[in-house]
Amino acid sequence: MSGGHLESSLWDVSLTGAKDARLTSISFDFDKKEIVIGGQMKNITLVGRYNVSGKLMSLPLAGEGTMKVSFYDCDIKYTTSYNLTKLDNGEVYLVL
Repeated sequence: MSGGHLESSLWDVSLTGAKDARLTSISFDFDKKEIVIGGQMKNITLVGRYNVSGKLMSLPLAGEGTMKVSFYDCDIKYTTSYNLTKLDNGEVYLVL
């Protein structure tokens, strides 16, 4: 973002709405050892505490307190890496 930099922290956060998530895709990149999962969520709500400081469009911004953030009709993408582990019995397992 031009003219600004923000730092923020969230804690004591609870998320609701994940039970209605719908998996739309999953792919494996075996060369990079990476898994990409796609999905959709109708309503997600985060409730918790926050603090923020920095500049937004060159204006100073600072604060802390409680928060409630709601998202609607979200497309989500989660990427994670993995390793393969071979057990003593010869079986190979994927480890996240």
